[in-house]
Amino acid sequence: MAGIRDVAKEAKVSATTTSRFLNSDPDLMITDETKRRILAAVEKLHYVKRSNKSRKTTRIGLLVTKTERDEYDDPYFRDIRLGILDGLKAHSLDIGVTYHIGDKIDAMMLQGLDAFVIVGTLEHAWLDKIYAANQNIVLVDDYYGPANIDAVYPDFQQSTTAVLERLTKQGHQRISFIGGAAMSWLESGKIVWHPEGDLRLRTYQQWMDDHDLGQYSHSFIGGWDYMDGAEQTRNLLQHFHDRTDFPTALVVASDPLAIGVYRELHTAHIRMPEDLAVISFDNSAVADYLTPSLTSVKLRPYEMGKSAVRMAAERIQGTRDYPLRVLLPTEIIGRESDDYSRKSEEKTS
Repeated sequence: MAGIRDVAKEAKVSATTTSRFLNSDPDLMITDETKRRILAAVEKLHYVKRSNKSRKTTRIGLLVTKTERDEYDDPYFRDIRLGILDGLKAHSLDIGVTYHIGDKIDAMMLQGLDAFVIVGTLEHAWLDKIYAANQNIVLVDDYYGPANIDAVYPDFQQSTTAVLERLTKQGHQRISFIGGAAMSWLESGKIVWHPEGDLRLRTYQQWMDDHDLGQYSHSFIGGWDYMDGAEQTRNLLQHFHDRTDFPTALVVASDPLAIGVYRELHTAHIRMPEDLAVISFDNSAVADYLTPSLTSVKLRPYEMGKSAVRMAAERIQGTRDYPLRVLLPTEIIGRESDDYSRKSEEKTS
């Protein structure tokens, strides 16, 4: 039986345009000649549009590389899930099955799904196995996925560059970094740690070298929760103990890490931003309630979730037959933790 691509080839029109025309897309603008060629190809190939009567719902599978509890405790992953749920409503889609890390994924179940959304990074051997069962995959928050698979993620390279430029404009050169190791997951549920793999860290290191600040480049890497942030801050304080080149600014890879950073800096009587300017990533709700309030990069995880569903719907409907990588813009939300001049003005006003 002829399909959309067969009709498109016969009509010498893209598969995307052919699908949109045959599905009566009101926003599609094509010439009458193009319409005629498509209809002629439909008649010649005896193309019959697939009926939806025998199939009441279109089902998407979801794999989250967190335990169920950790997903809801992490505001970044929680907002991705909320975006996915709202995206499903917008496109009249249903979740057929949800997996969390450690769950056994059934290949037959994957084959029965219309698309599969993966939140987080899998080792490529496992991802290849999933792709063999279902090619309508969308990766969320995975920067290093194969080029043939759809992906959506925040622009960490641009945002980290913007953070460093902001700090150097404020006069900082001795800028350190606290972050977490990049993680990927094996099918067994075990983690593979990549200490130098996080894109924020790699961009920081490269930027410092490119701007002749490599001698001030110091990074402290561990896990991703507030206790890890506290531990890495203690490591930083120990590293610079009795040294004259103590950093004047600190880039922190996430707001949960920054909570631990704040605790240790307060304990050590290091003032922010007077002694140490701090900028983080996430722009979570906690950023406004820390003292001083935390300058943080808005990453748009909710929009990532919605975008992933839209991309999956395009694959299911056949309106796009090429892989797409969506890089979402970020924004620095300025607060007190890095703005010394504003802090001083507020004190004197």
